[in-house]
Amino acid sequence: RAVVWALGFVVLMYASVGIVGALSIRVWGDSNLFSKLSGSDSALVQATVYAYPLLQNFTTIPVFAILIKYNLLQLCGMGNLSATAIAFVLPWAASLALYSGRGFETVCEVGGLAFSSVLNFAVPCALFGVMWARRQRGKAAPRSDAGARVA
Repeated sequence: RAVVWALGFVVLMYASVGIVGALSIRVWGDSNLFSKLSGSDSALVQATVYAYPLLQNFTTIPVFAILIKYNLLQLCGMGNLSATAIAFVLPWAASLALYSGRGFETVCEVGGLAFSSVLNFAVPCALFGVMWARRQRGKAAPRSDAGARVA
């Protein structure tokens, strides 16, 4: 139930922010919301164009790095220091390298859609489904000791 409420809240917030942002633009043409907002006269609105991708990276890269670190520890047998260095330094270095020119805009469009959508929506739903199925199997077939004799 908590997952459903959290997922519903996130969908509602993303939709409301997107709809309000879209309604603030009179004529769209062939540009996206970032380009429309960056052409605004307001310094606050222009600041949001730069703040959004930064905040998105600040919220997704640490989660991504934690997942990478523990996968490297468990699956690759790496030490704690080397797994931490690879998991945390590599994503931040890649993100800083892509902060210039057209590459950053492409990463924001494609990477934001791919990673944010999957990590924020698909993975929690999939994990919830797996855990729910395991719980249902546990209720349906309780464990028994094979070969145990009842006196």
